[in-house]
Amino acid sequence: MKLSVLIPTHNRRDSLVRALNSLVAMTRPEGCSIDVVVVASDCADDTVEAAQAFSDLLPLRILVEPAPGASRARNRALEVIDGDAIVFLDDDATAAPDLACVYAAALVQYPEYGCFAGAITSRLEGDPSPLMREVARVLPTTFGNLWLGPSPRRMDPKVESPFAGNMVIRTQVLGERRFDETLGRRGHGNLEGGDETNLFEELTRAGMSTLWLPDAHAEHWINPERQNMNFVSTYWFQVGVSQARLGHERPRQGFSGYWRGLRKAYGYWRRRLTRRPHSWLLALRDLKLHEGRMAALRQYGASLHRPR
Repeated sequence: MKLSVLIPTHNRRDSLVRALNSLVAMTRPEGCSIDVVVVASDCADDTVEAAQAFSDLLPLRILVEPAPGASRARNRALEVIDGDAIVFLDDDATAAPDLACVYAAALVQYPEYGCFAGAITSRLEGDPSPLMREVARVLPTTFGNLWLGPSPRRMDPKVESPFAGNMVIRTQVLGERRFDETLGRRGHGNLEGGDETNLFEELTRAGMSTLWLPDAHAEHWINPERQNMNFVSTYWFQVGVSQARLGHERPRQGFSGYWRGLRKAYGYWRRRLTRRPHSWLLALRDLKLHEGRMAALRQYGASLHRPR
């Protein structure tokens, strides 16, 4: 068996170095080879040079993609990957020492599953404020946290999907399918997602099942630049955009949508002024989701909704 680890990166030289160091320290499963493909997407720093320093430590291929976009970077890597399964990691994630062993064992033990979703724990760098710690507790997916329970189980595709920061897809199951390059983050502060969810749903409609693997663990490192309320608000706004674009939510048009937004704004500010963060953070999430859905409606109009 061969596992191919795919890491797209954009101007995160130090984070990428940390991620690659975690792969150097990772235990190799018996009877399984591993290679690593890094795609430097629209990088203006010394990411490529930093990655090249690992060439003697890892079976590493470095691809340079001049156009921005995480989806485009992943698709570029999929052109050259030849592993039996693809391990998707983010450049700001670190793999647990036994990550490859857990995935390799699951690929053998559960041949009926085409995708495997691993646990992701967010790690806030530096000295996070009490408010950011509360965000991580109340709205954990803001910082990429994923936890679906302590036991392996089949994921419900109607309400659950893996995160591309730590998941595996069998190459044979993926086939010629690729990430939609009109979705997903495109650098320069863009936080829109939906690309991995869209691919996951497409594969699910084709008959693929996904297994939740709590022991396949990675950590997602959140730098201080993302530990602020502007990032939190923008993240949930972009989630709302993605929900509308994927057809998960149908925003109300005209006065109905406008009135609903006013009600959500009032609810948020009332809680913000009178209640603890636990309450107003949830209200902020709901407000930003609505605003994102309405923004998608204005931008994409009648072509907004995709079939599920």
